[in-house]
This record gives sequence, C-alpha cells and structure tokens, in this order.
Amino acid sequence: MGRAVLVGSGLGKGRWAFTAVLALLAVPLAGQPARAAEAERIAVIALTGSLPDGVGQDGLLADVSPQLHRMVARLERAADDKAVRGVLLSIRSPDIGRARAAELRAAIGRIRAVGKPVVAHLITGEPVDYALAAACDTILMPPAANLALTGVRAEVTFFKGLLDRLGVQAEILQVGEFKGAGEPLTRESMSEPLRQQYEAFVGDLFEQLVEQVAADRGLSTERVGELIDTGVFTPEAARQAGLIDGIAYEDEAISGLAGRIGLDQPKLARD
Repeated sequence: MGRAVLVGSGLGKGRWAFTAVLALLAVPLAGQPARAAEAERIAVIALTGSLPDGVGQDGLLADVSPQLHRMVARLERAADDKAVRGVLLSIRSPDIGRARAAELRAAIGRIRAVGKPVVAHLITGEPVDYALAAACDTILMPPAANLALTGVRAEVTFFKGLLDRLGVQAEILQVGEFKGAGEPLTRESMSEPLRQQYEAFVGDLFEQLVEQVAADRGLSTERVGELIDTGVFTPEAARQAGLIDGIAYEDEAISGLAGRIGLDQPKLARD
C-alpha cells in the first residue's frame, strides 16, 4: 500500500513546481483494507475440434479452430496460476491423433504435478478421447453417454479399380519386399508383406493402449484386454469396471470439484 505526498517548493514569480514523493508504507493506511487476493477459481477447458498445429477453419462459416499450442498453453497457465485451484476438462470429441493426444496428456500431467485436481467430463468415449480422460485423476461421464473402448484399427483404400475405369495406369517402382506404399494404386487388395506390416503396426499401438490404460487406471494388462474385448460400455458398466469414477452432468462435476477443493461458490474461468 502506498501514499503519494505532494511537496511544493517556491520558484518565485508565482510559479510553483510540485514533486511527487511516494511514501512506501509497511502497513495499510487506517481505514483502508489490504489488497484482496485474486478470487480462487476453477478453470473449465473444452477439448474439441481438430486442434491443428497452425490456424485451421471448420464449418461453412469458416469458424477458426482452436490451435494445439494454444490449448497446451491454456493448460500450462492453469498449472501456473495460483488462483486456479482445480481444472475441469470437458472432452467433446476432439478430432486428434495419438501425437496431439500425447502433448495434451503431458500438459495435463503438469497440472497434476503441482497438486491441482483435474477432472475429466467425458462426453464421448472413443479410444483417443478416453486416453485424454485417463490422464486426469478423475473421470466422469453424463448418464446418456457411452464408452467405446474398441481397440485399434487401420484402413487402407485401394484405387486400382477406379483407375482402370478411367484408363489410367500407375507406374511405381517398388524396391524391396516391404515397400508397399504404392500398392493402393497398383493392386486391389493387400499383398501379404503389406498386411504383415500393418498387423505389426496395429499390434504395437494396441499394446501401447493396453499398457497406458492399465497404468492410468491401476488395472492389470490382462483385465484391460478383457475390457477392450467387451468393447462398448454404458456409464454405469464403465464405472463398475473401474474405467471411470462416476456419472454426472457438467454442473454436478463442477460442484463436486468445488467441494473437493473447499470452495463454496467457485468462480469459473472458461477456456
């Protein structure tokens, strides 16, 4: 708290100059309260869209999509801001791959590392969505949602039949047995070496998924494999299986988080 004192000195001919002297006080002035601390709040962040690395646009009206680095920056600010006591992540079908999900998971981990609870409100339950939610310490789903933990798949589209109808012939030089990148243009189905490549790739991704879910949720890899074989869960079935922690609408999730961190009427900082 400071007080400005004006000290005048005469310069003659009716002219005065005033020097402002700032008196720094160790205690507030009488009758004036100390500066109030910034209101504690909950950060509510929605994960949606494709989260491009650069500027992206969605929809007929060319709405600007949130960018990945800005979303990561929001999460990091939530970790650093002392007024933010907890974070609610609303996961709404983000159209992202595993690399972007890994960056977001790391940012969520930085929030948890400073002791702030992170609650995921999982609106949709595709495997990548669930991977984001599992990085949080609590997962909640609304009653009408479902969790589709269906494993990993890969698709390859072959165009040779179309090219034949158009009278087009693709000329591709393939060097080596497992160099099948050009096969979609020269074949109507996979060669055996290309199939082996994809099976190995998908199998590796599946093992990563199983190990990640097992580590995040405190389950054995055998149990996670059984749950993935089951596939689709209602929220209650997912709760009983230990894949989520509860069933709640967003306002209930916020109220529960507020009670957990001891805020009666929390302020919300959305996005």
